[in-house]
Amino acid sequence: DFWETDAVKKEENVGKFILNELHFPKNSVSPIIVLGNPGAGKSMLSKVFAARLCEHNKFVPFFIRLRDLELTDTIPKNHVNEGIKNTIAGNIDVDWISWAVEFKTRTPVIILDGFDELLRASQCFLL
Repeated sequence: DFWETDAVKKEENVGKFILNELHFPKNSVSPIIVLGNPGAGKSMLSKVFAARLCEHNKFVPFFIRLRDLELTDTIPKNHVNEGIKNTIAGNIDVDWISWAVEFKTRTPVIILDGFDELLRASQCFLL
């Protein structure tokens, strides 16, 4: 129904559309998923979007490249912590939830890049 109702107009600024979606309360507990074929620009969109969120005083982005993680469990909090730890020099104990509450007027936004690759890899292990 979403695509048939002209909710997204042809040639619309996708970044602006996603940013507007972050303002809706229902999206604070629901993921926004960007789908596309390999090479379509999902990773580039994710990087640019995370950088643009840094410019706003309403959000604090956590950009996680899943392909850089050694995933030993299925606990998302651990994946986010490990992803942030990979971007910081030194051996620092990271707890993203503790960091996020420090930004009392900003909403944390977790951006997981490579989720589709993770799903494909996990399907290969199941076969």
